Amino acid sequence: MLPVLAEHWGSASSVHAMGAQARAWLERAREQVAGMAGCEPDEVYFTSGATEALNWAVKVAGLGDAHVPRGIVASPIEHEATLAACRWVAGKGAPLQWMQVGADGRARPDEVDRRCLAGVGLVVLMAANNETGCVQPLDQAVRLARDAGALLLVDAVQSAPWGLAPFRGSGADLLALSAHKFNGPQGVGALLIRRGTEFTSLLHGGGQEQGLRAGTPNTASAVGMGAAAAQVEARRRSAGAVAALRDGLQALLSASIEGVTLTAPGSPRLPGHLHISVRGVQGEAVVVGLSQMGVCASSGAACSSGAVEVSHVLKVMGVSEEQGRGAVRFTLGPETTADDVDRTVRAMAEVVAELRSLGGRGTG
Repeated sequence: MLPVLAEHWGSASSVHAMGAQARAWLERAREQVAGMAGCEPDEVYFTSGATEALNWAVKVAGLGDAHVPRGIVASPIEHEATLAACRWVAGKGAPLQWMQVGADGRARPDEVDRRCLAGVGLVVLMAANNETGCVQPLDQAVRLARDAGALLLVDAVQSAPWGLAPFRGSGADLLALSAHKFNGPQGVGALLIRRGTEFTSLLHGGGQEQGLRAGTPNTASAVGMGAAAAQVEARRRSAGAVAALRDGLQALLSASIEGVTLTAPGSPRLPGHLHISVRGVQGEAVVVGLSQMGVCASSGAACSSGAVEVSHVLKVMGVSEEQGRGAVRFTLGPETTADDVDRTVRAMAEVVAELRSLGGRGTG
């Protein structure tokens, strides 16, 4: 990103030489993201992140070109950005149906009543859940969307870094990405829109991004996203090693701390996700205690870590209130080492023991 920030800082929308240089950087980044995502460069539309991409997809597809609300079928375990956008469209008059979710953390698109699909314009299912890491049955969502004659939106924010749900292979018409999930900068993402899909702008103005997303391009961040995307293949190759470390962490935590429960055991999940519940303590107190010992974890979705209530994902899975309040999520990556795992286990055991001595409700 540094050459763009220091030397090639012209607007990629401008026709002068500086603009042409910036535009060349931007289009190279688009090609790199397309290579990672398994799509064509002209199907990549840069955004300010996945939140914008998801809002764009849901609101445009849910309202339609004529702004006549069309029905939405979505899973209730989507990221809050998606859920909020679905509720907003529903407030405009669009019928909103929720898929069922099992205790295994997976949505049930095949159980949606096909008699209720008339007028449905959008089916929404994430490739993998951001809290539990459970991989979702996209093949069922594809069938549901095709039966309804609807577009399929896939949130691939968590799965893309591990090579799951490439655009072509997912059957999606719309797919959201976020750069910081695969070591890119924060504040940049993309919405992938399948060629031939009729789609309109959410942001109006100068007509950038092939006329569908107005605003001066954030060229430096897009370049950072492209550079990170070009390195994702190495991350994919590390999936087996990361999953082994994850399983080792789970085993050590279970052996060291009484009352550790794995969320959705047996379900397919992302290599780096470990979601557990610890009996007799509150997850947010555990997270605070771990942070003081140099270990970063989450008691729910990372963007709502201050929340006291049980996450919406665990609620719809039927997880008990007590188990949900004791939830802790660890995420591992290619940089994680066996020493990191050992240090985390020691810290976790110490924090849980202290909290239990305080009645489980301490602040660490």
